[in-house]
Amino acid sequence: MVNFNFIRKSENVSDCIPNGYAGFYWENAYYIFEKYVQTHAQLSGYQASFTSTIKCVAYNGRGNPLSIYLPNPSNTFGLHSFEAMPAYYDYDQLRVSVVGFRSNMPVFIKHHVLDRSRQIFELNFEQIDKVTFTTSPIITISTKPLTFALINLNFIL
Repeated sequence: MVNFNFIRKSENVSDCIPNGYAGFYWENAYYIFEKYVQTHAQLSGYQASFTSTIKCVAYNGRGNPLSIYLPNPSNTFGLHSFEAMPAYYDYDQLRVSVVGFRSNMPVFIKHHVLDRSRQIFELNFEQIDKVTFTTSPIITISTKPLTFALINLNFIL
């Protein structure tokens, strides 16, 4: 299980997840600490993603696709599940499409609907070398980015 509590940065910032975190490379993946959210009222939608044990979550910057892959493209991994929710209350529901790739070819695709609560989604992707999370609105009601909070990932290495 990978969560983002172990990013060694100041809890009063939000920044890119460093490549190498949990052994992966991260594209358009950012982290945000609960303390940072508490001091920025416009980020209140993230608050429900935190618990007594989860103090930092990831998100897709500006609502653009987030990708995770291994540094050595000849290695593969599995992704059993992930936990997520929309980052902004403007979206009652947000669609996230998760694509697992092997050698740049999509081999698994699943679509999930995130609502205003934390949810665990099973994927059971095996022997992939990259995974991409892409969001889209169910109903367009806001000009805010289609950002989601990624609370944790259950990888199989």
